[in-house]
Amino acid sequence: MKRTVFRLMLAASTLIILLLIFVAADYYGILGSEEKTVTEFIEFNVQISDKLTGQPVNDVKVRCFQLETKNACGQPTSRQPGVVRVQLLTHKDVRKTLMFEHVLAVHGASNPELKIMFIHPDYLKPVEIYQIPELMADPDKLRTVVLEPRVTDEVMPDE
Repeated sequence: MKRTVFRLMLAASTLIILLLIFVAADYYGILGSEEKTVTEFIEFNVQISDKLTGQPVNDVKVRCFQLETKNACGQPTSRQPGVVRVQLLTHKDVRKTLMFEHVLAVHGASNPELKIMFIHPDYLKPVEIYQIPELMADPDKLRTVVLEPRVTDEVMPDE
């Protein structure tokens, strides 16, 4: 009886050790790996407020510019008042094994500078400049933009 229990424990220990060796070998790519570039989007939020009142401004659209790219980002719908979601296309190099995926590098674009114009019919159109590596490093950070109301020369009719 003792011999059977000993053999079972030895077999279980050997199996666990072999499994750990297999997992470690796969993690380091010894059993084979594949490197490829994957397209991915990063999203970040921008809080938009009025310069005079400090109140959130809704229905703001964005237009993004980069060197040699006229529309460098997208704008998914935001469910928060006064918050604009901006989506930026990135590429990442990954090494994939049987059980793991390692990110080797993340590439934003050839030019690390992203210019975003904030558009609303009642406000001036400010252009903010963001560094793509900073956006990729901290996409959860809420950035802020203050819009200045448009000054019109309309004359109110006399009553």
